[in-house]
Amino acid sequence: MMTINDREEKTNIKNNETIDNLLGEMKFEEEPDITKVIEQKINQRIRKIALKTVLCVLLVLALIFLGISPVMNTIYTDPVGLNSDVQVDEDAQTYRQSTLFNTLDAWIETQCPYCELDYVDIEKEGFAKYTIKAHIFDLKDSIWVGAAPNAVFRMARGKMSIEQDPTGMLSMRCNVLSKGREEDIKEDRDLIEGLPASTRVCAVIHTKSPMDIVELRDNTNDDLYVDWVEVFNSGSDFKGGINLRHVLGTEPETKIRTMNSTELKEYYISRLQLLVDNQDIWGDLGISYSEENAMWISNTAEPILEAIDNLRSSDSFETEYFCVSGTRDELLKYMDSHDFAGVNLISAKLATN
Repeated sequence: MMTINDREEKTNIKNNETIDNLLGEMKFEEEPDITKVIEQKINQRIRKIALKTVLCVLLVLALIFLGISPVMNTIYTDPVGLNSDVQVDEDAQTYRQSTLFNTLDAWIETQCPYCELDYVDIEKEGFAKYTIKAHIFDLKDSIWVGAAPNAVFRMARGKMSIEQDPTGMLSMRCNVLSKGREEDIKEDRDLIEGLPASTRVCAVIHTKSPMDIVELRDNTNDDLYVDWVEVFNSGSDFKGGINLRHVLGTEPETKIRTMNSTELKEYYISRLQLLVDNQDIWGDLGISYSEENAMWISNTAEPILEAIDNLRSSDSFETEYFCVSGTRDELLKYMDSHDFAGVNLISAKLATN
């Protein structure tokens, strides 16, 4: 039987357990770690600053590319725009190339013997910078229409330059038209005669006196082409030429082969006028002119304007230097039938057919 003391002791035990349980359930807040709080606040602030910085950088870049770059493209010569004005007349079945193509084609034709422009492809880099890839026919070699680019121009803030010219086609103008010497003709003839009969030869011929260009063109055949002639202009220092042979089947080839002297001269003048009107495209490339028996490069259209004036006041259309290509035997025959001042061999390759 439980006594009063036992009951009191049991009650005390229960009370103690209750108090322990209550104390266990109570949660005391710990004192905050000031260092961690400060670190968290600093990290949050750094993240906000970094985010604002990134947003500012992106905004500035967007402003540059969407604002400044287009403005610069507008200020300086834009080859993309100059290459977009192609004109097609389906009714008349006519096609006019772009201003950029026609201007570069005229520059190449007047300055670079044996060369003809096939196409240009422009890569826009932004900030008025462009890469202009071109395929240029080399009439001394096999012709492949639409082949991979073999020359690269670069236009940066309105300044055009030649970035790649691996075969030297665009620099040929500087050294190909040197004056020949009569005493070298026999040596040149012996050199050509020693080549295999199947060799196709390209050479520059220097005449003793100016020859009519149309007569020169008409007195050759399929085995000996007059490819390019430098137009003789006694009253001008400008050194420019014209292709008498274009890629077979093209419109220029058809026209050039049938033009009379007056028409051919007007065609040449139209090419020169195209250069005058678009000096911003070719100006930094320069054009050739002679002075005091030396070849120079001009970056202005003044020599061209002088040449146009002299051509219009002259009744003749003649040359003293011209480029030919043909078989070994036909070239030897041609040399023997004329009294030339000099013949410079440019290239010799075995015919492939």
